[in-house]
Formats: sequence, C-alpha cells, structure tokens
Amino acid sequence: MTIFQSIKQCISNQKIKKKADKSSDKLKSGDILIFVAGDAWISKAIALLTGSNVSHTAIMSSDKQMVEMIAKGITCSNVEKSDSGVDVYQLRHTAALDYTPVVSATQKYIHAETVYNFPALALLAGLIIYRKLRPTSKLIKIVDMILYSACIALDNLIQKIMKYPSKAMVCSQLVYQIYEDCAKIDEKYHIKINNGLLQKHDNSNKSDGYVSFIDLAKDVQETEMTSLETINIPDEDELYKELYEALTDSEKADDQALETVDFGTLPVTVKRFMDKTNEFLIKAKCEIPLDALFITPADYLKAENLVQVDKTKIR
Repeated sequence: MTIFQSIKQCISNQKIKKKADKSSDKLKSGDILIFVAGDAWISKAIALLTGSNVSHTAIMSSDKQMVEMIAKGITCSNVEKSDSGVDVYQLRHTAALDYTPVVSATQKYIHAETVYNFPALALLAGLIIYRKLRPTSKLIKIVDMILYSACIALDNLIQKIMKYPSKAMVCSQLVYQIYEDCAKIDEKYHIKINNGLLQKHDNSNKSDGYVSFIDLAKDVQETEMTSLETINIPDEDELYKELYEALTDSEKADDQALETVDFGTLPVTVKRFMDKTNEFLIKAKCEIPLDALFITPADYLKAENLVQVDKTKIR
C-alpha cells in the first residue's frame, strides 16, 4: 500500500467513525428524556427547588415511541428529533444492556392501568419540605397552604384508588421503577442516584437561617392532628406562582435566628402531609421507600451510571 493509499484509507476510516458516532445519538429504546422547564409556574418552581433547569421525565419504549406519566395517566406518543421541538436531555445507561426487559417493563405499566398520577401539588410539597430554605413569613404561609392543599388532593386520590384499585406514580418515579423492575433480575439495570436531592437532605447551605421543613414535624404529637376540612383553596397555578415568588423573595430576607421564626401551624401540616403520603403508598400498593416517590428529573442528570448522549429538541 502506497502512502497515498494509506492516507485515503485513514480518511475513509475517519468518515465511517464520524458516521457511527452520529448514529449513536439517535433515540433508542430505554433512553431517558429529561425535559427543560418551560414557562409554566409549576415547571419553574420544580426547577428552582431542584437547583436545575428541568422539570419532567419520560422514557423511550422504541426509537419512535415515548412513554410518560402526565395528569391523566400513562400516555404513549410518537416523537422525533426536530429543530422546532422542545428542549430535552437525552440520557442512556452506561452499561451494555439488553433493553428488551426495559421495553417489557414499560409495556407492563402501560397495560396495568396505572391511571392515577401522583398530584403535582404533592410532588411540589415533597420538594419543598426536604430542601433547605430560608423561612420568611410569606414563604411559611404559602408552603402551609400548598401542603394542606396537597393533603386534600392525596385524600381524593386515595378515595379513588380504594374505589377503583390501581397503581399511581409520578413522572420521574415511573422511569426509575421501570429500570428497578429489571434490576430484580440483573442488578446492572439499577439507576444509581447518589446524593439525590431527596435521597439525602440538601446540605449545600449550612449557614444559619436555613431549615428543612420536614425536620419541624419530628416533635409533632398525634393529638395535635385535626381532620382535613374543606377550605377555599386558591387556583393551583396561582399557588405555584406565589410559591415561586416567595422562594425568590426569600433570598432577600433579613437574617434572623431560627428560634425567632414563627412557623405557626406548619409543623403540624408537614406531619399531616407525611402521614397522608404514607397512607397513599399503602393504598396504592407502591412498594417503594417514601423518598423514592420524590425522585426528580434533576436527580437523573446526576446519576452515576447514566450518560448524556445529546441535548436536543423533540416534537
């Protein structure tokens, strides 16, 4: 082989490699899609609370079909990459997996009538109470209202499940559970979410004046609990907006010692929310730890054995 033939062969090999690399970012079965938060207040609040820019999760059951949990339950839709679509992070497991079990697990949930979605209010409430935040009177008031509203939403969901037994999941937990089902057969399918925002308390800011609201409930006695009453609850979107504004305002709050903060009924409301969430897990027969219910889209971006294949747009 002459030097010119060698150069020509080298260039040809490089072209083949580039083509192969380009094909590797195509949508494939098992790919996890993490959606960049849009302008909706709920999306903005989730992104803010998780210190990220994402708010929703889905999984590919084929190279064309996306499966996700939305308000009305699990849905399947055909998607493709497009410059005019919505922004997503495309993640893939680092292990060399056979994705047949993943697709089978996905289909199992589609056909198992997993119709009840975990209320967005409850997901938001979980994010709020675990995250270290600086309490202000405005934030305490809106958090108390969100937790109370979440309890009512969970109570309604529990009544539906008792009447029409079925599974219930949140968007992020569905994807995690699909892979976890496969991990029962082979451990390598397990998604390793280490130091997830809710698997461990967020200790990123240990300065005085910050607190995890969940810690307020540890000394609440059962005798302090009262039954849920029907009250005038603001529109959910208005609640999300007020929360977002209170969270961003809290950064400007004057420093004060935690012992001087008046939490009012918030500790009792947190305790009620945790009890209601545990009741939901039992009634829905979700055999998962409580904190696994609050896996967030941002947690996947930090998973030890997931890699970002692409940041793209889909429609």
